[in-house]
Amino acid sequence: MKLATSFAASVFVCLAAGCGGTTLQSQLDAGPPAPTAEAACTARATAECTLRDGCSNHWLITRTYGDLATCIARLHDTCVASLAAPNTAITATIVQACATAYPSIACNDYLNGNLPASCLAQPGPGANGTACRYASQCQSGYCAVNTGSACGACAAPPVAGALCDGAGGVDGCGGHGMACVGASFDTAGHCNALVPMGGTCDTTHECAAGLSCTPVATTAMNRTCQPAGSTLTTMCAQATNPGCDTAHGLTCNGMTHLCTAETLAQPGQACGINADGSFTSCAAGGDCMGYVAGTNPHGVCRAAAADGAACDRHSGPFCRTPASCVVMGAGTAGICQLPTASACH
Repeated sequence: MKLATSFAASVFVCLAAGCGGTTLQSQLDAGPPAPTAEAACTARATAECTLRDGCSNHWLITRTYGDLATCIARLHDTCVASLAAPNTAITATIVQACATAYPSIACNDYLNGNLPASCLAQPGPGANGTACRYASQCQSGYCAVNTGSACGACAAPPVAGALCDGAGGVDGCGGHGMACVGASFDTAGHCNALVPMGGTCDTTHECAAGLSCTPVATTAMNRTCQPAGSTLTTMCAQATNPGCDTAHGLTCNGMTHLCTAETLAQPGQACGINADGSFTSCAAGGDCMGYVAGTNPHGVCRAAAADGAACDRHSGPFCRTPASCVVMGAGTAGICQLPTASACH
């Protein structure tokens, strides 16, 4: 009892006058300590992969990564590298704030690249033309990295109509509701704002997530963005019908003209168009080797290339997300590389 009383008295003295040069109140006023890079990146990777999984009925996780644990591990590693990059404006505290915001992000906003401020690039010190790998190293908040390159240069963010490189997607134009449309492995596309419900669309003006340029069976003028088929009984690709919701793994069956769930195959298994008109893709980022739309309906799944393995950005194998095929010299062959913290100077 005497020991407890003495301890309580000493705590009171410290609260009143301070001990060791720092009062308890000053520690409380300072707020919680900043998170570590490991903790913040684990939190963000978990939050993002969980949202991606829930917004696609598991499809976007299984198709791209294979499973949730792999998604978390891959995004964690790239996050840690980005925090270690020189002259970056991103901090572990900002990453943690983004992780906290993720559960409240609407699926359409996530799929269209419309994210909270804490999840976007933060303006860094690099002037346009400065070598970079991450957007938060740049004053403009945009690092232009050409397909096949490990490094890029700080540049003004793309505007609608600007050329973009690579295979498309919301990242090719810096996000913020714009996508790189019409790009392929060999051909540049154009940045354009994603078209909302009811808006006019065509091959260079892509509909926002969950929408389809309707009718999908024609390339005629006056098509508009309408809800994509989201059930297995939705008619598709006929007359005035829309396409199917690809973010949920639905594709239009060429025989029944109904939206059908794509199946996923493992390396070495058959892929492409099945006898019943359905389609089989490859799991965990693999590609259907030999399949050519409109030419060869069948192929065999090839696994995504591991980090450090050989790749070819045109003919494959393609790299495991989020690694990229960094081309060595001329041509399209290269080595799969994850973004690193100090490779670009």
